[in-house]
Amino acid sequence: MLEFIVLGKVPGTDLVLTFNWLLLIVAGSLLFYDIKHVINRQKTERQNIKNA
Repeated sequence: MLEFIVLGKVPGTDLVLTFNWLLLIVAGSLLFYDIKHVINRQKTERQNIKNA
């Protein structure tokens, strides 16, 4: 299990950024980007089918 590695406090808040939270934020961002990319690709494919 990963230890809690404290990277620092978020300025102006009481939030403490740990390594585990950083991994969750990065994974969530990548997942959001991937879903957005898939949706845009599907729209492009539908437009290509209509134009053909």
